[in-house]
Amino acid sequence: KLLGAGRNLGNHWELEIPKGTEFINLDEGKRTFYFNETGDAGSLATMRGTSKLIMPSEARQFKWEQSRRVVSYVIPRVSEPSHRNLTLLIAAVVLIVVGISLTTASFFIKPGPQV
Repeated sequence: KLLGAGRNLGNHWELEIPKGTEFINLDEGKRTFYFNETGDAGSLATMRGTSKLIMPSEARQFKWEQSRRVVSYVIPRVSEPSHRNLTLLIAAVVLIVVGISLTTASFFIKPGPQV
């Protein structure tokens, strides 16, 4: 598994592909790299299979660098907060203000007569 193996190098990301893995193809439409893998399963057998590496939806300029055995790609930086984050922040501030107001009001409101 390579999940979480990508390294952020500032202006781009890189993912080292282990030895025993051979690059087959890049399907740019599906944003997917395909690899043949070979590994030993003990002294009696050799395992072979095909694996795929699916790029994040935000990834751009993805490519295979054969000489370094590296998949590299760019993920644009988020320059401003998304609308969802801003909405959550406003909702949190409103809830805090309402909570403080109700707590303060509870100190000044006298209980009604007991029946």
